[in-house]
Amino acid sequence: MTVGLVPCFDILQLGMELPDVVVEDERTMELIECANELIVLENDICSYNVEQARNDSSLSIISVVSQELSLPLQESLSYVGSWHHNLLLSFLSKRESIPYESFPVERRGDVEEYVWGIGNWLRANVEWSFETERYFGMGGGEVRVRMEVGLLSKKV
Repeated sequence: MTVGLVPCFDILQLGMELPDVVVEDERTMELIECANELIVLENDICSYNVEQARNDSSLSIISVVSQELSLPLQESLSYVGSWHHNLLLSFLSKRESIPYESFPVERRGDVEEYVWGIGNWLRANVEWSFETERYFGMGGGEVRVRMEVGLLSKKV
């Protein structure tokens, strides 16, 4: 799964002198891949309703799961929600496995800031999805609290 996000994480390195050993470390790369997958799932979860309303949800992971596993919508959403939850736990575990002590002492602060930035990007993506009107109109705050969305009517 990709949304072209992985190269965007390079922006987090601006002003830092991260050694290649940090960025190329298997655990760092796994963290980035996990973050990418989480953002794809979050985006597909949040955007599904508006996409299905305009008959443009065929590439959404929710539609793909529904079709591939022959699941109704609610079960597909639950499946993707569980997938997201497990990925989030994996992300947190991977974040804790970053071997800060193995990196040069003078770069550890940059490594911590870089890893924090990846996590912050995850959180910012979710916040943006609820605070803008793109997916939930003026009701993003209410959707966040109730964790419930009424399906929009399909546009003809």
